[in-house]
Amino acid sequence: MHETMTLYGRRRMTTISWDITQEDLQCCGVTDFNDWHERIPESCCMEEFAGRKRPCQELQTELTIFQQGCYHAVTKELFRNGSILGGAGLVLAFVMIPGIVLAYYILTSL
Repeated sequence: MHETMTLYGRRRMTTISWDITQEDLQCCGVTDFNDWHERIPESCCMEEFAGRKRPCQELQTELTIFQQGCYHAVTKELFRNGSILGGAGLVLAFVMIPGIVLAYYILTSL
C-alpha cells in the first residue's frame, strides 16, 4: 500500500484529496482498486442515482467500482491539458520578455 493511502481516514486533507481525485476522475487506488486491500473507500464506488453510491465494498465488480487506477487517470488528464498549459506559458513569456527589455532600457537611461 502506498504511503498516502495508509494515511487515508487518519489525516483529513489526505482523505479529502483521495476522495476528490477518485470521484472526479472516476478512478480507484494508484494502479487499481486492489491497492486499497480490504479498505475500499466509498469514493471508489460508482453512483447509482442522485448521488447514492453502489455498495462496492461488499461486491467489487466492474458495475460497482471504478476499475481504472488514479495514476493512469491523472497522467491522462495532464497530457490532455498539457498543451493548453504550455500554450499559456508561451504567450505569457512573449508578453513578459518585451516588458523586461523595455524596463531594462528605461533603467539604463536614467
